Amino acid sequence: MSIWYHLHGALTHFPIALAIASFTFDFAAAVFRKPSLRAAGLWTLLMAALAAVPAVATGFFTANTDYPGAPGVVLHRNISIAGSVLLLLLALYRGLRRDDMSRRGFVAYLVGVLMAAGAVGLTGWLGNRVLTGG
Repeated sequence: MSIWYHLHGALTHFPIALAIASFTFDFAAAVFRKPSLRAAGLWTLLMAALAAVPAVATGFFTANTDYPGAPGVVLHRNISIAGSVLLLLLALYRGLRRDDMSRRGFVAYLVGVLMAAGAVGLTGWLGNRVLTGG
């Protein structure tokens, strides 16, 4: 296995965990009306978006060096790109707007973060399926 394989395996957990944490913090901030939780949601989303970049990049190298033509790689790649782009767009939106969102806008944002967290989580699951041949 190449160095890319090991790096990809190590890096992929960060965007998954951070996206889930971001949704959880923002949801809890809405329920408990705690600004500190909303700030945590912002920062974990920004970190998730940044962490997605090297995770996807090492995935490209891993697919080309260790798994060329393996079943499931294309679906894994496509969902990882979609989830990562969504994370980056949400991070840009949230970074620019901060807390200046209507209630409806915040709910839409939360749905987007939940979708992004689901996409990167699904990507991880699909990656495991590629590894195990399942």
